[in-house]
This record gives sequence, C-alpha cells and structure tokens, in this order.
Amino acid sequence: MLQYSTQLRDMFAGFKYIVPIEWCTKEIIDRVGGKNASLGELARGGFNVPTGFAITTDAYKRFVDVGGIKEKISEILAENKKNADYKSFLIRELFTQNPLPSDIEDEIVHAYGLITDHIREKLGETSPSYAVRSSATLEDMPNASFAGQHDTYLFIRGEKAVLEKVVLCWSSLFSARAITYRDSMGISHGKAYMSVGVINMVDAKAAGVMFTLDPANGSRLDIVIESNFGLGESVVKGITSVDRFVVNKIKLQIKERSIQAKQVQVVYDEAVNEAVEKEIPAQMRNMPSLSDEEVIYLARQAKEIENYFGAPQDIEFAIHKSAPFPRNVFILQSRPETRWSNEQRVSIFTKQHASHVTDYLLTWFLKSGN
Repeated sequence: MLQYSTQLRDMFAGFKYIVPIEWCTKEIIDRVGGKNASLGELARGGFNVPTGFAITTDAYKRFVDVGGIKEKISEILAENKKNADYKSFLIRELFTQNPLPSDIEDEIVHAYGLITDHIREKLGETSPSYAVRSSATLEDMPNASFAGQHDTYLFIRGEKAVLEKVVLCWSSLFSARAITYRDSMGISHGKAYMSVGVINMVDAKAAGVMFTLDPANGSRLDIVIESNFGLGESVVKGITSVDRFVVNKIKLQIKERSIQAKQVQVVYDEAVNEAVEKEIPAQMRNMPSLSDEEVIYLARQAKEIENYFGAPQDIEFAIHKSAPFPRNVFILQSRPETRWSNEQRVSIFTKQHASHVTDYLLTWFLKSGN
C-alpha cells in the first residue's frame, strides 16, 4: 500500500483527529495506539497491510471531557463495592448515552468518504467494508498484553455504522477484562487512552496467526503458523481445531504439518451483513487451509517482520479471496511476543534456558540464510 501513502497524506492534510494508517508510527503511539502504530510501521517496512485511517486519542480525550464523562469514570472506578463487570456496564453506558462532538463527527465522516473513494479508485473495490478496531495506547507492551480485551467490529459499511462502532471501541477501554487486568498490573486507568482504526476489510479465504518462536518451548529456530478457512477470528478465539505448520526459520522449509478436521469457519454473511460462524463443508474439513507455497511465503514474511522489529513477534495475517498471490497476503497486526521473550530476557544465561542461548546465537549468525 506504500504506493498510495504520499497521496493519502495529502488527502488528510489539515485533519485534527485523523491520521492515515500508512503514516502511523511508533513515534506517535500515544496518539494512534499500539495496533495502528504497528500497521503503520509494517507499511513503512514495505509489508502489505490494508489501507485505512486512525482516529487519534485526541478525539477520545475530547469526547470524555465533554459532559464530565472523565470525572464520572473516575467516580465509578473508585467505588470499592462494585465489581469489574458492573463498573464496566456503568462506564460503557456513559459512552453510548453521550453524543459525539460535531467537529469529531464531521472529520470521521469526511475521512470515511475520502478513504472509500480512494479504495474504489485505486484498489477497484466497488463497495468496500471496514474493520473498526480498538487501538489502545498501553496494549502490546513488552511486559504486558491486552490482546482480546478491547472491541473489534468487522464488515462495517456506512457513516452511521462507523460512528457507532468508534464509540463502542472507545468504551471497550473499560471492558471488565481490561479494568481487571490494569488493576492486576498496577497500571493507572487514567493513563489509558484509545485510538480507533478504520481499516479496509480483507475478505479472507484463509487466515490465522504466526509466531516467530515456538510458543510451546520458546525455540527461536522455528516459525509456527496456525490457520483456518475464512477469517482469523476462528483461530484467535480458539472456536475450532486449526491447521498447524512448523517452518525452520533458517532454511525456510516446512518441518511439521498438522492438518486437522476443521469444523467451523468465520465468514461474511450478506443476509445479516456481518461475520458469522458457519460449518465448513464436509469435503473441505480435512483439506489444508494453506498451500505449501503460502506457508513458505508467510514464514519468510514473519522472519522479515521479526528482523524489522528486532524481537520475536505474534503476527496476524489474512489471504484475500480474489486478489492474485502474493498480493493477496495481508499482514493485519504484529505485536511483541511476551511470554517467552520476557522469560528469556530475565534469565537467558541461566542453566534452565541454556538451549535458548544457542537459539539466539544461531538466529543472529544465520538469520540471512536461505
């Protein structure tokens, strides 16, 4: 998408609350949040990401300042007698009951029109839909992960629907899980802010996640790919068995292949205009969701992304139904892997983790090998 980034910057010049995804970077993570900054960095690195725009934390801050929402949130959180579920309910009600300031609404509507026209003209999609994704400023930190605690909405079309989902994404900063997690980690609720990404939806034939180390044992010599037909939600949420591929990171060769009898996929249902769970046709259930060519290409991308960010990554991908390979392979997100990376960082040279010292050294010396 980099070929359009200069044009997009020009299109969005003068916006107060909007930044095109291709221009989100880690330098402005306090304005665009972790997910949007990651997508922008991936685009900067030359990786194929879906286009779109970020609604900055400036819009969120202005919204919660209107009508005293910020003060009411603090009062609810300070009430010791209320549990996290009830606190979350009360706070999220505040968001849905208060109108958007007109300047924020006008900018989002204008940006939606510009990006939709851009996608129709440059990418050839006549009726684009969007993923409206939460992108919090504190998520995906090296020592913490808020994965799955904030809202994402898929196949969203129309200005009204986008505006509604933006507010719901803002309010998900105070989901019960997010409140409980921040409390357990000693993170101040007042330091958490929410950006929202409005991202061109990838209608995937297959999707999943990649780890640039083996999540079972922490080995950095392998890339592990888990996938299923349809959208990646079935993999991320663990709603069905999925295929698993282990690729040697140095040789980029498949060393293990586990094809499961997959029961369910998440796909777009035009009748209800949303993503739904559907049974996979019987004749497809035991078929691999990815071809060997796709697996190797994805592994190469994962290796390059790890090198680009300089640390093990947890990556989400999707393969578009209709675009030609490999232009149909999209990277949707890349976040630092936290479990093994933190463990190895603390005690890499202890006897318990001696095998990982070898992994680090081999990866360092051979990372450019084929």
